[in-house]
Amino acid sequence: MEPTLRVGDYLLINHLAYGPRLPFTNTAIEFGQPQRGDVVVFRYPHDVSQFYVKRLVGMPGDVVVFAGGIASINGEAPRAEMLEDDELAPLQVSRTDEDRGQWLVRESAAAPPRVLKINPFILGRTPLNLDDAGLSAHCQSPRGGEWQCTVPAGQYLMLGDNRDASGDSREWGFLPHEQVYGKAVRVLFNFRQAGRAWKPL
Repeated sequence: MEPTLRVGDYLLINHLAYGPRLPFTNTAIEFGQPQRGDVVVFRYPHDVSQFYVKRLVGMPGDVVVFAGGIASINGEAPRAEMLEDDELAPLQVSRTDEDRGQWLVRESAAAPPRVLKINPFILGRTPLNLDDAGLSAHCQSPRGGEWQCTVPAGQYLMLGDNRDASGDSREWGFLPHEQVYGKAVRVLFNFRQAGRAWKPL
C-alpha cells in the first residue's frame, strides 16, 4: 500500500464505520457501506485469520478497466498525473529510499484522489489470476496487465496503491462483503518516521 502506508505504520481503524460485529461471530450490524476509495481492513479470503489492508476500487456492479497500472471505472476516462517531488508535500506524501526509481502518480478516477507508486519498468503488468473462479467468470484479460472486470453482487475489487508490488484482487479474487472488518482512517504513529503521526488516509 505504499506510499499511502509505510513499513512501521500503526493504524487507527474505525471498526464502526460499516457497523459493529456481534461478539464471537463475523456478523455485522450494518450502519454503512464501504465506499469506493476507502482504505479497508478485511479478512484475507483464503485465510480469515489474517487481516489485509487495501483500497476499495470496484463496488458491486462496477466495470473496472485496468491498464498501465491505472484503473478507470464505468467507462470514465483514466485520470492520472505524474507528481514531481515539490507537489508531494500538499498531499502529505514524502518520497523515501523505497521509492527510488518509482513513479508517484495521482489517480483520481471515480473516487477521491490518491497517490500511487508505479514501477516504470512493469507498469501494472502483474497478470490477472484467471485460475480464480470468480475472476475467470467476471473478467477478461487480452494481455498481461490489461483487464476488465465486472464486480459481482456482494463483493468488492481491492487494489494496493503500490500497483507493482501488491497481493490484491488480481491475485486472490474479489472480496466478499462479509469479510470487511473496518476502515483505516489515520496513521497513529511510526517510530521510524515521526512526521507520519496522525496522517489521514
